[in-house]
Amino acid sequence: MKQLPIQVTLLILLTLAFTGQLLVSQEKPKDLAVETAANVPELAEFHKVIYKIYHYSMPQNSLEEVKASVGQLQDKMAALNKATLPVRFRGKEESFTEARGQLDKAVAQLATTIGSNDSGKIKIAVEAMHASYQALAKILE
Repeated sequence: MKQLPIQVTLLILLTLAFTGQLLVSQEKPKDLAVETAANVPELAEFHKVIYKIYHYSMPQNSLEEVKASVGQLQDKMAALNKATLPVRFRGKEESFTEARGQLDKAVAQLATTIGSNDSGKIKIAVEAMHASYQALAKILE
């Protein structure tokens, strides 16, 4: 078996060490929705409920869990409707208020639809609510 010259061996070791250090030092990507929602505490609280519905209850077709969460969504939405934006978002109030109104309508639509027990309609209502939430959160990016 042929040995590598010492310089080549050192170069390989340094490259591996440097590459490994870069991989270790990289931050994990942040969840943009959570980071954005944290700018408005009421939006962060709303996100906690919608996250469970959208990422856990709906994929498992657990309509009972969705039904059980509608009251929480309505409560969080009521608080969000009273929220004010931090000063750093000056100039975005009108867009925020409009998008918040759309989210409020989507929550109300889900609350109405949930009584139908029609899983297809409920899924559509959840998707619409989630899209409205994303549109609202995007304003704060």
